[in-house]
Amino acid sequence: MSGNRVSSSVFALVVSFTAMLVIGCEGDSASPPGPTTPIGPATTTEGRGYVEPLVPRATVFLPATPGAKFADEKVPLPPVEDLVAQVANYIKKLDTDIEDISDTKNYTADNESLLRDANAFILIVLAIGLSEEDSSLKKAAPGLLEAAFAVIKATDFPGARAGVEGIKKALESSGDPSTLTWTKVAVLGPVMKAVPNISSSVATASNTPKKLKSAKGLAMTLQGTATLAAIMQGSIANYDESDKNGTREQWEKLCRDFRDMALKANAEVHLFADGKAEYSAASGALDAMKASCDDCHKVFHQDAIGK
Repeated sequence: MSGNRVSSSVFALVVSFTAMLVIGCEGDSASPPGPTTPIGPATTTEGRGYVEPLVPRATVFLPATPGAKFADEKVPLPPVEDLVAQVANYIKKLDTDIEDISDTKNYTADNESLLRDANAFILIVLAIGLSEEDSSLKKAAPGLLEAAFAVIKATDFPGARAGVEGIKKALESSGDPSTLTWTKVAVLGPVMKAVPNISSSVATASNTPKKLKSAKGLAMTLQGTATLAAIMQGSIANYDESDKNGTREQWEKLCRDFRDMALKANAEVHLFADGKAEYSAASGALDAMKASCDDCHKVFHQDAIGK
């Protein structure tokens, strides 16, 4: 497993890098833009596992308010291999979603799962493209994003099916990932519907040492925590789609809190897998990640606490 790893003590110095999340919020009507603002090449960092947030990652730009000047921010991301593994998993999910819609013949009424998975896929791919680590899909990220945008913008079944097929073709594409940026690219409502499913899968896969040591349990936990980190990072720009029970500053802080807790959990699970940490450390980090989710719901979408 590749990427940088840091100790729990170092991580504690930077958990204060935070922003805000809203799980379960609606807002499906928002139309995500494609990637626009170019960024410079990221600095490569050698090593394994989790990269502590004080270490510069990709330089990205986050809009503080709609139409406002972008703010420069260093973004920590999970090991890219954990995200790359999710691409194949999500393409399978999208195929299943298309098959289900094909059976019901009612695209408008039955596209919720498709939109949920396609929007989560967008943030996974964006994180792959913006990661400092190289990967087999880094250059394909721009093409994968464009294909995924076609899925979520589709107004009928043929358009959605063509978009999913376009994603498969885009796996072999080669673009310039330096054109990507952390701005609003996904729709918050569908993305937040993905979070409970991912969290539940992670909890089931990791609730005993034996399960977490298994190949299946380890993969589900590493890929799930990496995906949650990408989703939380990608949700920072979506405050205007939240229920707005709190301020923009609260939203951004809670998003970053959840992101950092997901990164911490991912790092501890990597250490456990390598025999460098006890199960209690990995389990405790996963519990803290779940608590961070509930902390957000104490402010936003309070009826989702504990879900």
